[in-house]
Amino acid sequence: MFERIFGRRKASPASPSRVRDGARRTEMPPPSATVGRTRASGLHGVVDVDRIVVVDTETTGLYSSDRVIEIAAVTFDCHGAVLDEWDTLINPRRDVGPTWLHGITASMVSDAPVFEDVAGPLAARLHGAVVVAHNLPFDTRLLRAEFERFGASLDFARGIDTLALTRCKLDTACAERGINRAGAHQALSDARATGELLFHLAESCQGPTAPVRFLAGVPTAGVDRRRPRLAGEGLRSAPPSWLAGLAASLHHDAADVELVGYLEVLNIAMTDLHLDQVERDELASLAEMYGLSDAHVAIAHRRWLDDLLAAATHDGLVDAEEYDALCRAAAVLGVEQAVIDTRTAQHRSGSTAIALTGCTVCFTGEPVDVDGQPIARTRLEHHARSLGLTPVASVTKSGCQLLVAADPQTASGKAGKARQFGIPIVSATEFLEAAAGDSLLAQVTVVETVDTHVCSVCGRAWTQPRTRGRKPSTCDDCRPAGIQTERPKPAASAKPPAMPVVEVLTCSMCGETFERIRMRGRKPTRCPVCA
Repeated sequence: MFERIFGRRKASPASPSRVRDGARRTEMPPPSATVGRTRASGLHGVVDVDRIVVVDTETTGLYSSDRVIEIAAVTFDCHGAVLDEWDTLINPRRDVGPTWLHGITASMVSDAPVFEDVAGPLAARLHGAVVVAHNLPFDTRLLRAEFERFGASLDFARGIDTLALTRCKLDTACAERGINRAGAHQALSDARATGELLFHLAESCQGPTAPVRFLAGVPTAGVDRRRPRLAGEGLRSAPPSWLAGLAASLHHDAADVELVGYLEVLNIAMTDLHLDQVERDELASLAEMYGLSDAHVAIAHRRWLDDLLAAATHDGLVDAEEYDALCRAAAVLGVEQAVIDTRTAQHRSGSTAIALTGCTVCFTGEPVDVDGQPIARTRLEHHARSLGLTPVASVTKSGCQLLVAADPQTASGKAGKARQFGIPIVSATEFLEAAAGDSLLAQVTVVETVDTHVCSVCGRAWTQPRTRGRKPSTCDDCRPAGIQTERPKPAASAKPPAMPVVEVLTCSMCGETFERIRMRGRKPTRCPVCA
């Protein structure tokens, strides 16, 4: 069966094949006879077989219960010559998932074959070839699940993962090497780009590799019932939310390739700001597949949030909707909200002129003058009285009208309360230079700090204005008086261990913040450098 397809050289794929009613397939630049800048021997010495199959899938989601809805397999010889191109849409017999990402709609797959109908031709291309993909564990996991649904069993052995070689997203890796990637998140386009990327990286590839083998239930080739994506089909729509669009554009860079693979999956998992128990179990399974411990997962979650924060604050402004989404994302991933509040403080603030007349003022931090000498608190308080201001010891909503800080960007407790209550913050050095009746440019928080909660039943996160008192443990829908009054709580025995939480501490010596995984016992007062 396998030799039947590759026993002779197939027709050049440069000519687009035709499908029903003479419609042409997606217009894409045809591959050249040999792609990439390969070394003289191509991948000989790394690949011991005569075929390399580059695969790419588009799916309804990320987890083992999700389905493949488009697949492409581009076959190369070891020198980079294209031997065969094969792709098809697949009817998953369920919702098609994030159309905004892959561009596939329900009407596009309504007349497409189910996976079992095209399993034979696909198996013929995979069997005996070394498989290549960008984020190989993810693609092979979904394909293995599809074959196993009708009794076929296969071993993907040892393939080549171009994500492991580049440690970046496919579009970034291609752009850095001048590779044309027309039609992102279209299986054939992505498979072609991955194949060209592979041969650009030929010098970096290391063996040994091993070909794919079917172990049981080998599907017969039969009639090829594929239904390729047509020209103009699958124009992607706008992302459903600000965070979804931002997450899709994130670029993750990490020394550990396993973290990068997990982070790429997390980009899509977090678009709805919700991880229910099933999704958490699936992510735990993915982490195990990538060989990540609980500590590595906590680091990955913090890395993802750091990258999200960097992208969110790039324009210098974080509005109320964006701040709400960031807080919920942190809560879902088990990262302390203090990380969000600290990183977004200056981006949630605006400038306003404050007249120094008859108000109450509080001080925070230890400022220094231009000569580097510390400025005593008594000097600040004396100057405040000379301006007709009344110094107070603490920041309260009604008892303080101005905060003077050594650094207006400080994350001190007083500054946090000032931002929460919308109290202006000014620099201590500018305050000392002011005269009675002057106006100073102060920072005022225009987006108020909120409290974030995660429902213990459904796992959804929500925010509400910061208040004192007992914090709710369930959302409105899951409370007895809510809409869903009979939703049972998950059994305690079925719950996996809670994800580790990364906490932020402040060093008592240098004043810098540092992070560690939260644990019981006395918290360190010094950072690792000062300790």
